[in-house]
Amino acid sequence: MKKKRDSIRDAIEAKMSLAIFKPNDKENRFELTKSLTNLCDSLVSEKQIVDYLVKCDEENNTPKVIKNNEMVASVFLKRTENGTFKEVWCLAMPTCED
Repeated sequence: MKKKRDSIRDAIEAKMSLAIFKPNDKENRFELTKSLTNLCDSLVSEKQIVDYLVKCDEENNTPKVIKNNEMVASVFLKRTENGTFKEVWCLAMPTCED
Protein backbone atom coordinates (compact mmCIF):
# COMPACT_ATOMS: atom_id res chain seq x y z
CA MET A 1 0.00 0.00 0.00
CA LYS A 2 2.84 2.41 0.84
CA LYS A 3 4.46 1.76 -2.54
CA LYS A 4 1.20 2.53 -4.34
CA ARG A 5 0.72 5.72 -2.30
CA ASP A 6 4.28 6.85 -3.02
CA SER A 7 3.78 6.12 -6.71
CA ILE A 8 0.62 8.25 -6.78
CA ARG A 9 2.38 11.09 -4.93
CA ASP A 10 5.30 10.94 -7.37
CA ALA A 11 2.90 11.17 -10.32
CA ILE A 12 1.11 14.15 -8.77
CA GLU A 13 4.41 15.84 -8.03
CA ALA A 14 5.49 15.37 -11.66
CA LYS A 15 2.29 17.07 -12.86
CA MET A 16 2.77 19.88 -10.34
CA SER A 17 6.30 20.50 -11.59
CA LEU A 18 4.82 21.58 -14.93
CA ALA A 19 3.49 24.71 -13.22
CA ILE A 20 6.85 25.88 -11.89
CA PHE A 21 7.80 29.34 -13.13
CA LYS A 22 4.40 29.97 -14.70
CA PRO A 23 2.27 32.86 -13.47
CA ASN A 24 -0.50 32.01 -11.04
CA ASP A 25 -3.41 33.07 -13.22
CA LYS A 26 -6.75 31.58 -14.14
CA GLU A 27 -5.44 30.00 -17.35
CA ASN A 28 -2.50 28.23 -15.67
CA ARG A 29 -4.65 27.06 -12.76
CA PHE A 30 -7.08 25.61 -15.33
CA GLU A 31 -4.24 23.84 -17.17
CA LEU A 32 -2.86 22.39 -13.93
CA THR A 33 -6.33 21.25 -12.88
CA LYS A 34 -6.83 19.60 -16.28
CA SER A 35 -3.47 17.83 -16.03
CA LEU A 36 -4.16 16.55 -12.51
CA THR A 37 -7.69 15.53 -13.51
CA ASN A 38 -6.33 13.48 -16.42
CA LEU A 39 -3.93 11.76 -14.02
CA CYS A 40 -6.73 10.98 -11.58
CA ASP A 41 -8.96 9.70 -14.39
CA SER A 42 -6.16 7.26 -15.23
CA LEU A 43 -5.92 6.18 -11.59
CA VAL A 44 -9.67 5.50 -11.58
CA SER A 45 -9.51 3.50 -14.80
CA GLU A 46 -6.59 1.48 -13.35
CA LYS A 47 -8.73 0.89 -10.23
CA GLN A 48 -6.11 2.46 -7.95
CA ILE A 49 -8.75 4.89 -6.62
CA VAL A 50 -12.54 5.10 -6.92
CA ASP A 51 -13.05 8.88 -6.86
CA TYR A 52 -11.15 12.15 -6.58
CA LEU A 53 -11.38 15.92 -6.35
CA VAL A 54 -8.81 18.37 -7.71
CA LYS A 55 -8.89 21.91 -6.36
CA CYS A 56 -6.77 24.68 -7.84
CA ASP A 57 -8.76 27.89 -7.97
CA GLU A 58 -9.16 31.33 -6.42
CA GLU A 59 -10.21 29.80 -3.10
CA ASN A 60 -6.89 28.09 -2.41
CA ASN A 61 -4.87 30.54 -4.50
CA THR A 62 -5.63 33.65 -2.54
CA PRO A 63 -4.19 37.07 -3.39
CA LYS A 64 -1.55 36.44 -0.70
CA VAL A 65 -0.50 33.14 -2.32
CA ILE A 66 -0.32 34.80 -5.73
CA LYS A 67 1.63 37.77 -4.32
CA ASN A 68 4.15 35.28 -2.84
CA ASN A 69 4.65 33.81 -6.35
CA GLU A 70 3.22 30.44 -5.34
CA MET A 71 0.56 28.16 -6.76
CA VAL A 72 -1.45 25.80 -4.58
CA ALA A 73 -3.30 22.69 -5.71
CA SER A 74 -5.04 20.16 -3.51
CA VAL A 75 -5.82 16.62 -4.60
CA PHE A 76 -8.30 14.53 -2.60
CA LEU A 77 -8.48 10.82 -3.30
CA LYS A 78 -10.99 8.18 -2.29
CA ARG A 79 -9.45 4.70 -2.36
CA THR A 80 -12.54 2.58 -1.61
CA GLU A 81 -16.28 2.97 -2.12
CA ASN A 82 -16.89 3.14 1.62
CA GLY A 83 -13.81 5.23 2.33
CA THR A 84 -13.52 8.96 2.82
CA PHE A 85 -11.67 11.48 0.75
CA LYS A 86 -8.13 12.04 1.97
CA GLU A 87 -6.00 14.96 0.94
CA VAL A 88 -2.86 13.34 -0.36
CA TRP A 89 -1.14 16.38 -1.75
CA CYS A 90 -1.32 20.10 -1.29
CA LEU A 91 1.55 21.97 -2.86
CA ALA A 92 2.81 25.49 -3.02
CA MET A 93 5.57 26.17 -5.48
CA PRO A 94 7.44 29.11 -6.89
CA THR A 95 5.93 30.70 -9.97
CA CYS A 96 7.29 33.46 -12.11
CA GLU A 97 6.70 37.11 -11.30
CA ASP A 98 4.41 38.98 -13.66
